[in-house]
Amino acid sequence: MLKQILKKKKRPIVVSDFDGTISTRDISYEILDRFSTGGWQGVDEAYARGEIGSQEAFRLILEKIKATKSELIDHINQLSPPIDPRFVEFYRYIRERGIDLVILSDGFLFYIKLLLEREGITDIPIYANDIIEDKTGTLVPIFPYHNGQCDKCGNCKSNIVKKLKEDHDHIIFVGDGYSDLCASELADTLFAKRQLMKHAAETRRPFTYFHDFADVRTEFEKEIRGVIFDLDGTLVDSLEAIRTSFLHTIDTLDLDVDVEKSFGEMMNWPLTVGMEKIFPGTDLNEAVKVFREKYYAIYKDATPIKPGINEVLTYLADSGVKLTVATNKLAPLARELLEHLAIDGYFEAVIGVGDVPNPKPAPDMVDAAIQKMGTTRQDTILVGDSQVDIETARNSNIDVYVVSDSFDPPEELVKRKPRKMFYSTEELGRELSSEV
Repeated sequence: MLKQILKKKKRPIVVSDFDGTISTRDISYEILDRFSTGGWQGVDEAYARGEIGSQEAFRLILEKIKATKSELIDHINQLSPPIDPRFVEFYRYIRERGIDLVILSDGFLFYIKLLLEREGITDIPIYANDIIEDKTGTLVPIFPYHNGQCDKCGNCKSNIVKKLKEDHDHIIFVGDGYSDLCASELADTLFAKRQLMKHAAETRRPFTYFHDFADVRTEFEKEIRGVIFDLDGTLVDSLEAIRTSFLHTIDTLDLDVDVEKSFGEMMNWPLTVGMEKIFPGTDLNEAVKVFREKYYAIYKDATPIKPGINEVLTYLADSGVKLTVATNKLAPLARELLEHLAIDGYFEAVIGVGDVPNPKPAPDMVDAAIQKMGTTRQDTILVGDSQVDIETARNSNIDVYVVSDSFDPPEELVKRKPRKMFYSTEELGRELSSEV
């Protein structure tokens, strides 16, 4: 947890992108919409595909702008305020606490300074490209922080972050786009959205999703008093037992289905709901009966605790954090399994199907768990592994920490914007124990 991590660090620093991160929209596009003669979209698309670097893209695009720098400045000054107001609050918050902040942008210095000055901010170091006028009045881009060995970006944010790491012991990186990808891999704590969030999932880097800087500030203050764990795929590795029982059901009833597609559909729902969705026209009671008979015979011996879970549970319990389980498994079955695995004693309650009116993704289980633990929505998180867990947390208005090492791949989970994403129980454990 960031609050606890920062207590251990002497010189943390926040490193933030500007366009689309501190600003609510890309200012370069505002300029193009006003002054371009057209045709810049093709250049921008080539840049987005990685066919050209931002230096070449900027040069080609500036050729299509018919304006003086003075006209650009006048236009920027007339824009409706594009700075995220929550950034201004965040900046004041970390300044009071003596935490450094710098801006790294592949945009242009002149408009970044203008827009920050409108908010009364004049003391943030800014590393960015810029635009000057030559003797003929032609707009010319300059790239003071370009990496000559790499032409991806005009401003090599990675080189700057490497330099910052010499004087700072924890890099908190906040960004959203293509120019942030390389530098984000050097971060100790990563806040990401849009393209950067997708990149983090593809490269299996833990991240925290943020909508605006209110989300970032929340992480500086968040303390966790209650954790609600999903069961299957989160606490225990249940895939083998479920899949074996599923295949047994198909073979016994001689069902003609797409096995992989149907299995994936079933994994996201309570058994009876899933069966009804994937076996329309089949005797539902019989299908459920066949599945359960097989599952009951094998599930205890075929469902191990996931590696690292015992350590996570022990740490949280020793730290005074309240724990519960919320599962779409039948409640008695879930309790029997946890007792068999000898981890039932960690939990204030195990809430399953039959304990509340509606299963996940309805909020009923979360509501019951919070009541059992005596916590609040602000200091409680849901830890899960699936799209259903993300939707459950959203419907319950609590944060969800997803460990993507089970059935749903990161590329699918990230589309639903979990608050935090991890790729192993060990990474989750490091987060919850504030180890870096």
